[in-house]
Amino acid sequence: MAFEHGRPLQPAELFRYPISVELMGAGFDKPANARYFALRFPRVLKIYDDRTFKADVTFKELQEMARRCIEMPEDSEKEEMHWLGRMRSFDDLTKESEVSSSKDSDSGSVTVASAGDTYDGAG
Repeated sequence: MAFEHGRPLQPAELFRYPISVELMGAGFDKPANARYFALRFPRVLKIYDDRTFKADVTFKELQEMARRCIEMPEDSEKEEMHWLGRMRSFDDLTKESEVSSSKDSDSGSVTVASAGDTYDGAG
C-alpha cells in the first residue's frame, strides 16, 4: 500500500470477518463531552476463533455494565459508614490518650491506649 503526500488517509479493511475477543480494563471512564462509558486501559486477554461476534456483549449491555460498576450499592455505602465511624472513634481514643499522657508526664507515668485497653507505665 503506497501513501500519497497530501492525500487524506482512507480507512482500510483490517478484518474480513468480525472477531470475538475477551477484554480486561481498569474500570470504566466517561470521556469528556461524551454520553457513553469506555473501558479504561483495555487489554486483550484472549482471541476467540470458535465463537461469532453475535454472542458478544452489545454496546447497550456494556453501558449498563458500566453504570452498575460505577454506582455504589446501598450495602456497600452502609459498610463504608460503619468503618468511618470506627475510624473516628479510634481517632477520638488516640486524642484522649495524648491528652492523658501529657497530664500524667508530670507524675512520671505514661498511659497508652489501644483499642480500649490502657497500660499504666508506672506500675
